[in-house]
Amino acid sequence: IGFGGSTGRGFANNDIRDMQAAAPMRLQTTNAVTPGTTIVGGGVTYTTVITNTGLHDVTTGAGTATFAISATGVDLTNPQNIAVGAVINEGPTNPSNLVTTIAYNAAASTPANGYYAYDVKNFPVGGTITLTYNGIINAKASSAINDASITPPNGYLNIDPNSGHSYAQTFIRPVMA
Repeated sequence: IGFGGSTGRGFANNDIRDMQAAAPMRLQTTNAVTPGTTIVGGGVTYTTVITNTGLHDVTTGAGTATFAISATGVDLTNPQNIAVGAVINEGPTNPSNLVTTIAYNAAASTPANGYYAYDVKNFPVGGTITLTYNGIINAKASSAINDASITPPNGYLNIDPNSGHSYAQTFIRPVMA
C-alpha cells in the first residue's frame, strides 16, 4: 500500500511507501494455577483459556495463530501433549463451520528455556480453548511463573489490552529442616 501527495505544480512530493496495514483481531488468554503456594518439588496445575473475542476468525486463509507457554521455575509435565487434552468450543456463532485445532510445534519450541509453542488454526470469533496441564516446581525457583500468550497470524494486530498475555505465579514456601 502506498500513498502519494503533492502541493501542486510538482514543487513538493510527499510519499509513504511500503506501508503494511494490519487487520484488528482480539485474542486473549487467562491463566490460573493451583496451589498458589507450594514447596520445591511440589506439583502445580495450570488452567489456561484462550479466547477469540472478536473481529476476525483465525482461518486457514488468514494463517496460524501461535499460542505459547513460557515457564520459569517449573518443569512442565509432557508439554508436547498439552494440546491433546484441550477442550475446544467453537462458540455460539460459527457461520464458517470452522473446526478448531491446536497442535504442538516442536520446531518453534525451545524446551531447554521453558518455551513451548502451539499452532492454533480455524479459531472462530466467540471460540475458546481450555488447556489444563501440570508441572513440578524445580530446585532453582524462588517463585514459578507461567506466561501464556497468543499471537495472531501475520497481517493481523492483536488489540487485546494485555497483548494476549496472562501470568500465573506460584510462591515457593521454604522448607525448614
